[in-house]
Amino acid sequence: MIATRCVTAAVSLFLMTAILPVCVHAQKGIAGPGYYPSGYNGDIFTGEFAPSDSADQIKLVYKNGNKTQSFEGKIESPCLAPLKDKPTEGKELHLSSIPAGTVLTAYYAPTTLKVDGKKAHANLVWGIRFDTLNGQKLSNPTRPIISCSHANARPFRVFNN
Repeated sequence: MIATRCVTAAVSLFLMTAILPVCVHAQKGIAGPGYYPSGYNGDIFTGEFAPSDSADQIKLVYKNGNKTQSFEGKIESPCLAPLKDKPTEGKELHLSSIPAGTVLTAYYAPTTLKVDGKKAHANLVWGIRFDTLNGQKLSNPTRPIISCSHANARPFRVFNN
């Protein structure tokens, strides 16, 4: 009886220490298995879209209680959303048309750029995925990642985290 309680307590403690960090840091994560651009390391950030003054800048905000984390990234090129009738063709998605508060996942690569002769950290966003739009949670796991990178810029390869 005591041994069973000890095992149960140990398993519970292990699960809490394994799951709690994932719940607390759910805004930043690693992409699931799939086909991604060559060289992509799986970095993602999920948060509410915040409008920006720049047409090529994505700002996301993640709120959890009284803690807030922000993400800023620059898209590589205009985002192309697949058409429902012709999924192999796309229509430009202007970031300014995304309603504030829409929950997005940004697929990005941290990089270093030279700005005024100095090195600066930047997040280069190559794709976005809608998670909540107009208050409706999008639950289809196969919903597309909208490309925001140069067409055929990098070959895709399998990524397993």
